[in-house]
Amino acid sequence: MVSLEVNEILESIFCEGSVLSFFNTLDKGLMIIDKNENIIFANNRAQKQLNSTLSKIQEAELSNILSFGSIVEVMENGRCFCNIKASLCGEIHFVNISPIDINLEIVGAAVVFENTQNDETFVNTLKLCNCISRELESVFNSSYDEIIVTDAQGNILKVNEAYKKLYNGEMEDFIGKNVFQLEKKGIFNPSVTLKVIREQKRVSITQKTNSGRVLIVTGYPLYDEKGTFVSVISTAKDITEVHILKEQLSEAKKTAQDFYYQLDILRQKETQKESMISKSPEMKKVMITANRVARVDSNVLITGESGVGKSMLANEIHKQSDRSENAFVSINCGAIPAALLESELFGYESGAFTGARKEGKQGQLSIANNGTLFLDEISELPLQMQVKILKAIQEKKFTRVGGTETLTSNFRLITATNKDLKSMVKAGTFREDLFYRLNVIPIEIPPLRERKQDIIMLTNLFWERLNAKYGTNRKIDLDVYEVLADYDWPGNVRDLENCIERIMVTVDKDIIRVCDLPVQLLVKPKKKVEIKEVLPLKKAMEETEKSMILKAYEKFKNTYKTAEALGVSQSTVVRKLRKYGCCDVT
Repeated sequence: MVSLEVNEILESIFCEGSVLSFFNTLDKGLMIIDKNENIIFANNRAQKQLNSTLSKIQEAELSNILSFGSIVEVMENGRCFCNIKASLCGEIHFVNISPIDINLEIVGAAVVFENTQNDETFVNTLKLCNCISRELESVFNSSYDEIIVTDAQGNILKVNEAYKKLYNGEMEDFIGKNVFQLEKKGIFNPSVTLKVIREQKRVSITQKTNSGRVLIVTGYPLYDEKGTFVSVISTAKDITEVHILKEQLSEAKKTAQDFYYQLDILRQKETQKESMISKSPEMKKVMITANRVARVDSNVLITGESGVGKSMLANEIHKQSDRSENAFVSINCGAIPAALLESELFGYESGAFTGARKEGKQGQLSIANNGTLFLDEISELPLQMQVKILKAIQEKKFTRVGGTETLTSNFRLITATNKDLKSMVKAGTFREDLFYRLNVIPIEIPPLRERKQDIIMLTNLFWERLNAKYGTNRKIDLDVYEVLADYDWPGNVRDLENCIERIMVTVDKDIIRVCDLPVQLLVKPKKKVEIKEVLPLKKAMEETEKSMILKAYEKFKNTYKTAEALGVSQSTVVRKLRKYGCCDVT
């Protein structure tokens, strides 16, 4: 019970700001120890019993003052020791040691003691203890917080009035009962007492009761003078209102976030209409560059992974340019057979080849006159066509298939590719002169995984379009956005759009939640090991082993932790480090 007394004294006196004067009136020795086992205070009674001054006691090592080997159990595990015999400066005292707990964190300990060699003092101490016991009984039952005392088996010995209010019952419903039975009946869950009994250390948990209350419960193990675990004291604070407010705040945040997303969508619609989403800093840089080059007629080469929106950016540049009133002609060089590509680009005269229309055909270059010509997947352009398109780009002149007349076209050229044209030039599969003609203003669109902020905006945009398309008003739970933003999207924006449509079509719910998402979004793929060159298998394994061991040793700085991290013996790590030239290993 002394531990409760000390903690009650500390709590009340600290609040009143008269700690020193109160402690100095106590008829028992009192020392306060901080977390680092430094003596920070000793009252007058303690100074007298130890025959020393406060400054000398504060300067002394704790072990030279108090001979008690389990102080670490008090500091780390919250153990309380009551009425144990211990040596203070060579004399035997009755000692009580309790942890000082502030905001669920142990910050030190209180040591209360009395010399047993003085019979009169001992009698006075017993009288004081009886007085304190009566006072504590009053405090015990008047405390707003719930207090429960059990034995080492979890049988309830004592509860206060607050206990029955929190758990909907009378005193006789609890005294003599085992906490395991009460937990099983759902009176409370989980039981902090059972956790303390199992772990034999201070435990703090959140607990729910059968009355619908939410509590913060802290249990303390109690030990006798022999170090035997004898009982558990636990206290609880009712945080139901705080818990409800926290849940309401969380819901309010979700609602506010939802409004924010919807507002952002409206802003995007107002400012960009059908333009590209550019919420992220990465895409904003791209759009700034695109808006600048739209004012001039320089050739633009757009690069980026498949599905990032290269054709959409090309269209955006066209719409922002002075040519926006004229045609935007888009040709996918990889989708048209090589034999037909020339006639598609330049057109053909009547009877130019078998199957040609009698009236001939106007080519896409002619249609793009005064407008924009966009050649997508330019890397797929056959070598023989690269020469012809180079001339058309340089001179803005060309001849139809089967014709002799030279035609002109004042088109603005934009090209795009998901391949590395520089590597193709080195490999001889793409003409160097054509590459430099195309690469006047390069714009690289980053993959979706590098511009996470755009994912939420794009998701809302696609979802709203599908709601309009199918005449629905379905919603997306906010947790879904986190999963979508965390996914790598190998197919980028196109992949995201397809996924959103798949969810809309296959999931028949008003609110889409995480459990409704495709499995591949919830499972992160394992990273592949990059192989830079082909080596004999034995040498490759040795190099990998060397790299892993040296990297682990560099991180942990000792062989024991390195071995633990790698799952091998310490001797193995030492032997391998020596093998790979790590000379500082002993």
